[in-house]
Amino acid sequence: MVVKDAQLSLTTLKSWKAAYVFLVDALKQTQSELPHWLWRYEYPTDIDKYEKELIRTIQFVLTNFSSKCNRQKSMINLSNSERTFWVDRVVPLFQIFGDQTGLLNYQWCEVFSRKHAENTMNIKNCTSGKARFVDGMGDDVYNEERVVMESSSGAIKENIRHTVDDTVKQVHSTIAILNSDIRHHMNAISHTMTKTSAFGIHLVRTTMTLSATRLNNDCKSYSHEQIQSCEIPTSYEQRTKWLRTFDLMAKLMELLRNQKAVSDLLEVEQDGAVKIGENDTIRAMLQRE
Repeated sequence: MVVKDAQLSLTTLKSWKAAYVFLVDALKQTQSELPHWLWRYEYPTDIDKYEKELIRTIQFVLTNFSSKCNRQKSMINLSNSERTFWVDRVVPLFQIFGDQTGLLNYQWCEVFSRKHAENTMNIKNCTSGKARFVDGMGDDVYNEERVVMESSSGAIKENIRHTVDDTVKQVHSTIAILNSDIRHHMNAISHTMTKTSAFGIHLVRTTMTLSATRLNNDCKSYSHEQIQSCEIPTSYEQRTKWLRTFDLMAKLMELLRNQKAVSDLLEVEQDGAVKIGENDTIRAMLQRE
C-alpha cells in the first residue's frame, strides 16, 4: 500500500525537484516546439550529478518521442508482434537511461541468461546448466546480470498464458542472480547480502512493470515485490503518461544506485579488507540448521 501510494503521488520523481519541474514544463509544449525547448534548457547550478543525469535522460527520451510522433500512424496500430513495440518504444528508453546514468549495459532479444545456466549447472558431473533466453538483460557496473527484461505481448492484445509464463520465468531468473551473488561472496557479511536485489522489467501490451527480488534474512529464501507500473505513451496526446514512466525510471535509478553501494561493500568484505567475525559470514549462515 505504501508503494502504491508513493507511485500515485509521483513521490520518487518529485524528490528530484528540478527534474520534475523540467518534465512538467516540457509536457506543456506543443509537438513542434518541444525539441527546441528541450535543448534550450539551462541546468540549475544547485543540482547534483544524479539529477542532471535524470534531466539529460528526459531530454533524450522526449526528443526521441517527439520524432516518433511525426509518424502518420502510430506503430501501436500496425502490429501485434511483441518485438515491434519492444524494440521501437522500450529499448530506446532503457538505452538512453543506461547511456546517461552509467548504471546499466544491455543485451537485447533472445539473450542467454548466464546466471540461470550457472544456477542449474550439475556440479557433481560438471555438466552445463539449462539454457534460458530473455528479451533483454541489463548488466550492472560489475558486468553482472542485474535487470531481467521480458515482453509478453504486442501492443494490441495480451497473450495471458505468455504473461504468466514470463512472470514465473522472471522470478526464477532474478533468483538465479541472487544465488550467484551468494556463491561469489561467501566470505562477506550475511547481513550485507540480505540488502542485495535483482530487478525485473515486464512489458504487457503498453504497460511496463518494475519488480524486485530480494533475499530474506536467512539468505535461503526470497521475497518478490512489484514496485510500480506505468503505461508507455504512443502519441503526443498521451504525453502526460511520461510522468509515471519517469517516476518509474527515477525509482529504478534509485534502486540501482543503492544496489551498487551494496555490491561495492560485498566486494570489499569478500576481499578481506574489513574484519569479519567467523559467525557473521554468508558461509556460516548457510551452514546453520
